[in-house]
Order: sequence, then C-alpha cells, then structure tokens
Amino acid sequence: MNIWQWVYDLEDELHESGNSRLATLVEQVPHYAANNDFEKLKLVYPEALALARQYNYPWLEIFFRHWYLQNQVIIRKNTKGLLSEAVDLLEFSHRQDNKDCPQRICTVQDLAVCYQNTDGPGYAEERIEVSLETLSQIDSSWPCYTCIYSEYIDALIDKGDLDQALREIDIVRSELLKRGVSLNKTKLSYLEVFVHLEKGEYEQAEILAREATNHTSDHIDRKRKFLYHALCLGHLAQWEEADAIQVSFEDVLESPYLFDVWLKLQKLKIKNGIIQNTEELDHRFHLIASLFLKNGTYRSAINVALYQAELALERGAVIVAEICANRAESVRGQLNKDLGVSEKLADIRKRIGEINHQESVCQQATPEEFLELQFRSSDEALVQAYSALRQWPDDDRILVRLVEILDSIGCAQEALELLRKSFSLDRPRIVLVYGHILIDQGEGETFLKTFQEVTPESVSEEVYCNICWLFSRYYRSTDLKLSYEYLCKVIERRPQSRNATIQAAQSEQKLGYYDRAVSHWTSLIEQYPEETDFHWDRMVPATISENWPTVHESARVLGIELPVDEGPIYCEGGHLRLRFQNDNGEYQDYTAVRTGPVTAKVISLYRLGEEQRYGVEVVFDPVPRNQLDQEDEEGYPMDREGYYTYLYDVFQEIRKPKYEYFDLDGVHPGEEALKRIFKELDALDVFVQVRSSDDYEVLVDGSENAIKGLYAYMAVPESTDLASVNNILKTLIAKFEHPLIWPSLAEEAGDSELLKLHAQAEEKYNL
Repeated sequence: MNIWQWVYDLEDELHESGNSRLATLVEQVPHYAANNDFEKLKLVYPEALALARQYNYPWLEIFFRHWYLQNQVIIRKNTKGLLSEAVDLLEFSHRQDNKDCPQRICTVQDLAVCYQNTDGPGYAEERIEVSLETLSQIDSSWPCYTCIYSEYIDALIDKGDLDQALREIDIVRSELLKRGVSLNKTKLSYLEVFVHLEKGEYEQAEILAREATNHTSDHIDRKRKFLYHALCLGHLAQWEEADAIQVSFEDVLESPYLFDVWLKLQKLKIKNGIIQNTEELDHRFHLIASLFLKNGTYRSAINVALYQAELALERGAVIVAEICANRAESVRGQLNKDLGVSEKLADIRKRIGEINHQESVCQQATPEEFLELQFRSSDEALVQAYSALRQWPDDDRILVRLVEILDSIGCAQEALELLRKSFSLDRPRIVLVYGHILIDQGEGETFLKTFQEVTPESVSEEVYCNICWLFSRYYRSTDLKLSYEYLCKVIERRPQSRNATIQAAQSEQKLGYYDRAVSHWTSLIEQYPEETDFHWDRMVPATISENWPTVHESARVLGIELPVDEGPIYCEGGHLRLRFQNDNGEYQDYTAVRTGPVTAKVISLYRLGEEQRYGVEVVFDPVPRNQLDQEDEEGYPMDREGYYTYLYDVFQEIRKPKYEYFDLDGVHPGEEALKRIFKELDALDVFVQVRSSDDYEVLVDGSENAIKGLYAYMAVPESTDLASVNNILKTLIAKFEHPLIWPSLAEEAGDSELLKLHAQAEEKYNL
C-alpha cells in the first residue's frame, strides 16, 4: 500500500496549476516535522493549513495536521493542549468524504500517542481499543502497520501484560517476514528489548538491542539504540562496555523521545553504585521533570518527581523532597487513573514528616552578611535561603537569591510561583527577575499580560527601565527593530548603562545603523579604556561604513601593524575559516585569507551543486567560535576538532564576485604539467582547487593496472570567455599521454566535438 502516491500526484497537480507555494509546503511540512526542525515547522504550518482549507483539499488538511502532531506528540513528546486536536483530527479524517484518505490511519497513532504521553498506563485500555479497531482495517503492506502495532504493544506493556506483548510481537515478526522485512529494522525491536528487560531476561534483551537496526537515518534513532544497548549491558553488569556507547545528557535533552530510556539507565546506575546520588544528577532530573510538566506528559513527570524525592531524602535534602512532592501533587489530578500514585505520594509525605528537620534559623545578623555567604551545595543554599527569607521577608535581595538558587537547579516553575506571590510593580528587582524567568520558560502570554500596559508615568524610572530592558530581550529574536527601540528608551533615561549600550551597538550593526554603532562603541571605549575588546567590536561597523580613521585608531591601540597609515586596508595575511549561514538555516565553513583586522576573502570551494562563495570578501565577527587550546603530536596548536585555524562567523558580505563552477577529471598529468595548467588558467583569473587525494586512481578499460587520478574544481569568472578556457585546456591536454576531461565546461562553451571525445574517455577510464 503506497500511502504517499496521492501526495506525489497532488504535488504535480499543484505545480501544473500554478500553485507552487502549496506544493512546496507539501514537501516542507513533513520534512521539518520528521527532522524536528520546529522553528521552521511552526512558521510554515499555519500557512499550509490555511491554504489547504482555502483551496478545499481536506485530505491535505489531514496530512498537514497529522505531521504537525507527529512532531509534537512523538518526537517532542508535547501533548499539552493537543489531546483535543488529536480527537478532532481522528473524527475529521474518518468522515464519509475522507474515509479513503490513507493518512486517516495515521491519525489513530496520533491519538494513541497523546493518550500514552498524558497517562500511558491510565489510558492503556483506550489505546488497546483504538489500535485493534484500526489494525482490523489494514494489513502488513501498509507502512502504518508497524506504527499502529507499536502503539498496541506499548499499551499492553503499560497494562502489564508482558506475555501477550511478546506473542503479538511474534505475530508482527511473522507478517513482516512474509514481505521480506526484518523486525529488527523497525521500532518494534526496541519494544521487544524492553519487554525482555522487564521480564528479567537480560541476555536475550542485549542480543536484540545489539542486532537492532535504525529504522530511519535519524540521529535520534541511533541514540536510542545506544541507550537501549547500554541499559541491557548495565543489567548484565558490563558497565565498561555500557559506558563506551553512552549518549551525552546534552543530546538527550534535545530529544524528549529519549527521556524515558535515559532515566531508566540513570536509575540502574544509581542502584548499582556506578554513579552517585548527587545534586548535579538531581539538577538533570529537575530539567527533565520540568519539560515533562510543560509538555503535559503527566504520568512521567510524576514518576520522575517521586523518584527525585526519594533520592533527595537519601541525601537529607528535605526541601528538595518537598518541592518534588508538591510538583507531583500539582498534576496528580491530570491522570486518567491513579494506579497507586496517591499511596506513593502519601509515603513520601510521611517520610518527610518523620525526619527531624527543625526550621533552620539564620545565623547571620544582617541580610548583607547572608548575601555574602558561599554555600557548599545547593541543598544547603536552599535551606539557608528559605531561613533568611523567613527572617527578612521584605528584603527583595534575599527573595531574588532564593529564586536564583531554585532556577539554577531546574526548579524554574517553583521560582515563578514564589515571584508571583511577591510580585509588585514597585519592586524593581522582582520585576526584572520575574520577567527574565517568564521569557526563559516561554511564557510569552503571561509576560505580555503583566508588562504590556505599563507606562513611564505609572512606575518609577528604575522599574520602567527594567521593563524596557525585558521587552528588548523578548523581541530580540523576532522583531529586532522593536527590540532596539526599547533599548533606546533605556539609554535615553540611563545614558551610562553599559549593558544597554553594548546591546544597542550590536543591534545597530545588524540593523545597518553603522554610524550609530560606532558612536556607541566609542562611548564604551571612553568609559572603559582598559577594555580593549571594545576596539575589536568598533572595527566591525567602522569597516563596513568605511570609517577608516576609526579603524586605524583601534588597530593602533590593539598593536595591529597595517601596511598603510590611513585609508582603506587590504593585505593578505594568515589563513582562517569563515562560517556562512545559508537561507535554509544550514551552515557552511570555508577557508579564507585575512585581508584586514576584521575582513577576509574566501579562497576555497565547496562541493559542486551547493552554494559557492569563492572570492567573496566579508567582515567577520572578531570573536572566534573555537579556541586553539589543544596540541597535535608535534606540539602545534589546534582546536578540539583538529583544525589549526580559528573559525569566525561572517557578519556581512561586502564584495561578491560572480563565478561559474566546473570539474576536471582524469589521469594525473604529473606535478610539472599540473603547474602549467594552474599558470595558464590563472592568467584568465581561473582558480583551480584539487579535490582528489593521493589515493584517487583510475582504471583503464580492459587493464588491471590503476593509474593515479586527478579530480579538481575550477572557478571561472563570469566575465571570462569560456571558449578561451576550453581552448587553453585542449591545447595543454593534447600533449598528455592520458586525457583529462571537463564535460560541463565544454558543453557550456558549445564544443560538441570535444564532448564526444570526453564521453569516450569517460568510458575508457571509468571516470
């Protein structure tokens, strides 16, 4: 069953009818969803859905809504507010007019996963029912077959029926084998691993985990395989092998899909003494629990919170245990079934109450003495900060210190709750910290509701400046001009504000207000003459605006020797690397030569078929992205990735010459002959870059002896006559024993006879 054919047909139809935008969205929405590129998905999804409805394509509406849900509920495990959407989409997709849409089956998985994320065990029966009903309508020829079966088996596991789950897995295995598909190439393989782990059959689980093959090329699947395999090895006490295939916490945090198996692995490590019950680990649990809560994954959030509470009690961190218990209690009512949560929570509460933890009395005589304290642990800091707040409840500095401690250990929601209780527009510190945490937590609606109606007349100048600073941050990534306007309001009232001036100068550069940026950097240089980094910053807008006196002045302060004492600067210096960002958001790095303090020119080529930037001159951000803080075997400095040059972000392209790009392939003519090619082409401003290594060889047809090959790129200025380049190459190559070919250039030059010779050479030398 090809569930995509109608999509391909509709794409062609849309292009032919002139509706190319909708056709493009048909490609983009599933691509962004499957690759978890949510920033792009959330931009195109509303437009896609609106166009599908405008042009009356209900199947396409189902398609778009399904893929959005796939990204949210499966990849991002975000169910908050989406259960009703999943129910509505299921109903819409099964209406009489839409019953033949293949993606109607997919909407069943969307709903099942919503149930699973919200409360997997609590909705086990509902998940089983909806899955079985759908499986009765399809067979193993459907791509959805394994997806729906996965939800069914997952529900059986949550119900505790492990033997039935294994029997169902065997049924799927048999059905897939009839079609020549192995179970270990599907995500069902990980469910089979999990069942054997739950049954204590660790050897079998490890074999299955080792043999499992990623069912897509997605890096998330690779990480999931690593984590499951490590979990199996851990159960077998093979910790050295398990640690060798670990996944970093940073990678896990980017993929909520991996949270559950990562948490199981950490619990096993703690149980076996492989890792310690530390505050750092607790911080990681807090981060994951907070994301579960934010995403409406309530059962998982409660499980993590209760486990954290147990760990906290073992450490003697009673306040942390109380925070975790309160967190679990706050969402207990969201569960479909309790299934023992109330009993576990009551036990935690009882154990907290049994610990003799008299409220600590702050030993410091003044708030100032407390604020100067350095704590050995965040657990101790929490106890002391709560004690200090009880002693000095009206001191905003102490409340802010407590909020900062809570935020630093991953308890941002608890910090917000404290701030809400104390919030008032006449408390400048509280206003600033509250606003920052709201922004950090993505609570934009609350932020706007709280601060949008504030006027300069309604609050003190300090509070108004704080609010303007918050708004400049809030809009920085979405509306830089508006963000800048708020910064100007701060500077108007506080012209000596260091942070506002720095941020204003950076915004002015991005907005193209170069003279203003130079002025602000100059102001900072005058205020902080010892901080010479401001001179580097100032040279960026000064170079773009060709304010050469300012560039020379900063260069002299920094001790940079220039070839001229005044005017434009251009001198080819050392090599560096430049990072460009393409329109699609992806990055490309190029080798370049420095031509000035903050300017460089690209001297390398990228793969043919991709965007090229040879000869482009840029102004770059003078702060490198890397550090040459490592050494190779000979003692030469390099970065952690093995590069010997600094990598800089491109700030702006200032000159972009136009080139055409071609390849050159064939038998290596020898170093002297290659130098002649370079010299002759250089006279026409043609740049040649050899791309082949010494291992590249070509095989003459009918011969077993390989010959050293050459593969190179050519960058030809658009103003250069391609026929001239073609003729020079023909003249040079005519003297060689074996040929080189350049068919793409020959075709552009209109040399049809040469193209025939190139085709013969390509076949003879297997090029």
